[in-house]
Amino acid sequence: MSSQQVQEPENVVEEVPEQENTAKTVKLPPSRVDKVLRRKFAHKAMGSATSKYTTAVIEEVLASILERAGENARADGKKRATLQHLLRSVRSDRASAKFFRAYVFASANGLKFDSMALLNSKDREIATKKRLEAKEKANEKKQAAIVPSIDQE
Repeated sequence: MSSQQVQEPENVVEEVPEQENTAKTVKLPPSRVDKVLRRKFAHKAMGSATSKYTTAVIEEVLASILERAGENARADGKKRATLQHLLRSVRSDRASAKFFRAYVFASANGLKFDSMALLNSKDREIATKKRLEAKEKANEKKQAAIVPSIDQE
């Protein structure tokens, strides 16, 4: 060997400061989602990755809602998001408001929801009959509540 020893450079890795991620990630168990999907759609074939994709979509939607709720809370000077912040975060985003229009998050800011549109034709007929019967009963109660005047007796 020669008198000069060649030193191999060590693997030098520059340390990159990690950015603080203020948004907490939401982790849901895919096994529970799989169980619910298999119960709900037992008559249909499902791939093994269906629950994983569904879980990922739910996590993303939930994370975006919670992130916006946190921003609303910080704008109000609060450290924790409340139900009002969650409602405001869903209602302020048009896509979220449209997606959750049939639930508690529904708002009256231009998004009208027709629950009959979600029913099939048979269920729609049944619901229509029930509504008509309820209206007739209400009208009968109104008529019974009317007290006849002295002239009418």
